[in-house]
Amino acid sequence: MVQYNKFLVIVVGIPRGGKRVYKSIYKHLLKPLDSDLALCSEEKYLQNNYLKDKAKYLWTIPDYSDWNEYYRKFKNGNYSKYFQAGVNTGLENSGKIHFAIKDIILNNHLKILEKYRFIIYTRFDQIHISNHKSKFDENKIYIQEGEDYGGINDRHSVFASKYAKKFLDICSYIDSEQGIRNIPKHPNCEGVLNQFLIDIGLTNIERFRRYQFTVLKTGDITRWRIPTYKIYLSNKLFFKYPEEFLVSFKNSIKKSGILMASMKNPVLSLNYLLLRIRKKYSKFIPKMFKNFYRNRLNNKEYFQKI
Repeated sequence: MVQYNKFLVIVVGIPRGGKRVYKSIYKHLLKPLDSDLALCSEEKYLQNNYLKDKAKYLWTIPDYSDWNEYYRKFKNGNYSKYFQAGVNTGLENSGKIHFAIKDIILNNHLKILEKYRFIIYTRFDQIHISNHKSKFDENKIYIQEGEDYGGINDRHSVFASKYAKKFLDICSYIDSEQGIRNIPKHPNCEGVLNQFLIDIGLTNIERFRRYQFTVLKTGDITRWRIPTYKIYLSNKLFFKYPEEFLVSFKNSIKKSGILMASMKNPVLSLNYLLLRIRKKYSKFIPKMFKNFYRNRLNNKEYFQKI
């Protein structure tokens, strides 16, 4: 088998967060690993993206108004029952699309994936603040620590290309009798991924530290969670999951030391301090004030909820 490069990074979904996010992907993920890049999104989102000129592959997905249209090709029809179990957990509106993207890559680009030793499967909307882990065992699946929500983190994973066919084949799984029998008690995206990996025998998982966190920028589209924590002194950015940021920056401190981590990211260092203070003392803030702040953000319609 001819291998063009050791790593292929696949960045999927709707681009969010803006140029700062995309530059961080290049600086801390692509460049240190000397990785090739595949972007996978709707064509309209790829046209003016900062990463487009750095990508070796541009893979487009359909622009469905109703993603059920994609799933009608699955013969058992169990997928419908599966997604209905997660109507209130993000599985039906967000998971449905992310599972379909994996299926599209599997059915159209598997031969390309098999030319690489390792695949890094990730999202557009994560700011990287330190260089990515670079040493991997081909007999393991690597998933970042934290953000499990009763299952296992589905935002960023690394696996040898020999596992690509099994790892990406989640649509066939949720349409199967086995999938229906084993719907997790909390059927969110993380719970389903965890049960899927167990049922297909990919349990050789190693967790690794995160140095990235999810953001949204004013005007971005989101299908699930509306953030309520601003990143102060940034250009219209919000933390989508504040705890994810706190862990990422804490890991950066452990890796580089507090002085170096703060010098490299002074704005994030300030936000880290503010969030830690807020977390420590938020229990003393009356709930009515918290709700007022959240409602004020929602009323300003910073984001497009679809």
